[in-house]
Amino acid sequence: MGDPIQLIPQITTQSKNWIVRITVTESIPIMICSTGSKLKRNVFTDNEGNEVMEAIYGHDMDVLDLMINHHDVYDISNADVKITDPKYQIITNPFQWTIWHHTLIRSLPEASPNLQYFLNSLTSFSLISYAKRAGSKSADIMGIIIDADEMKQVKYGQNNVQHFTFIDTEKIPICVIL
Repeated sequence: MGDPIQLIPQITTQSKNWIVRITVTESIPIMICSTGSKLKRNVFTDNEGNEVMEAIYGHDMDVLDLMINHHDVYDISNADVKITDPKYQIITNPFQWTIWHHTLIRSLPEASPNLQYFLNSLTSFSLISYAKRAGSKSADIMGIIIDADEMKQVKYGQNNVQHFTFIDTEKIPICVIL
C-alpha cells in the first residue's frame, strides 16, 4: 500500500514523510534576488483548492524548473517547508515549499486537472502590475465587460481601436484598449 496523499493545509514545518498531489496553477517569472541568485516561484493547488507558494533557488532551478510545468499534476514529497516572510507572501497560506535536489517529484501525466485549477490560475487585476514588474509579458485574466466605447480609427493608420472596461471577481476595474 502506498503512502497516503495529504492536503496542503496538513503540511507544516514539523511535517515528515508527506506526499501531496498538486497541480501547478500559477507560474511566476524568474526573478533575481538582492543577493544575485535566481528565484523561480509557482503556486501549487491541491484537489480541494488549497494553495501553497513553491520556490526554487539558484542551481536547483536549472534542473528542477524544467521538470515542473504549468497546469501539470505531480506528487510532491520532501520539500523544505518554511514560513513565508509576510512582505513576500502573495497567497493566504503562510508556508512556502522550497524545492531542492532532494525533493521527490513524480509527474502524473494520466491525471487531468480539474477546471477549478485553471480558474485558480487566473491572474487577478490587482496582481497584474506585480506580474509586469516580475518581467511577465502576459497574464491569464478573466473579467466581465462593463463598458465599451465606440470603435475609433487611429489617426495615423488604418487600424481601429476600442476601449473596454472590465471587472474581475474582486470587482476591480481595468481599462483595456484593443
